[in-house]
Amino acid sequence: MCGRLAIFAGYTEYSAQLPFPIKYDLADFKPNYNAAPTQMLPVLYRPDEEEPLLQTLKWGLIPHWAKDQTIGYKLFNARAETAHEKPSFRDAFVKRRALIPVNGWYEWFRQGGEKQPYWHTRNDEGMIWLGGLWESWTDKASGESVRSFTILTQEAYGDIARIHNRMPVVIGADDYAPWLSHDVSDKSEVRDLIKAQAEIELEIYPVSKAMNKAQLNDVSCIQRID
Repeated sequence: MCGRLAIFAGYTEYSAQLPFPIKYDLADFKPNYNAAPTQMLPVLYRPDEEEPLLQTLKWGLIPHWAKDQTIGYKLFNARAETAHEKPSFRDAFVKRRALIPVNGWYEWFRQGGEKQPYWHTRNDEGMIWLGGLWESWTDKASGESVRSFTILTQEAYGDIARIHNRMPVVIGADDYAPWLSHDVSDKSEVRDLIKAQAEIELEIYPVSKAMNKAQLNDVSCIQRID
């Protein structure tokens, strides 16, 4: 599971790690140290534009066939192993992939009846680009159009697995372009991109349980505790 993120980088930090030009539409976005599903977060995707677009989308995928938006509450993650088979994700898996730029994510370690949050971030404090899927949904009654996304998850490995058995899919720099490309539309090709693990060194440490409440949203969320 990946249910909490932190995204507080500036425009230049987003583009610095990308090998291609992108467009921006983040006028209303503010640094978010405790991002939760249903919120609007920056997502890099390729709609109809020639260049990828970095724009805020709603976290929690709403399939184009959904009757209303409520299904998005359940679809903020998609298992990478089975997404290509599921009705909610299979079209987007081959046609509408996205990169979600984050400074890190939170996961909880359960011991007895207690759950301790841990912050996962890069040792070099760079951006982490998570693999995701996006979708466009239109309300038939109002005509309102909503673009939403989900984050792919996989079995955790290394030190990450000591905290939780699942983790978000991390896309490596060499695969940013093919991950967003409309030309990569074969399920096996997409699965190969997921299997090509990004080699990043993470720093993982415990943070205050106060961040369990999404209302807390400042730098204290990522501060190390003893």
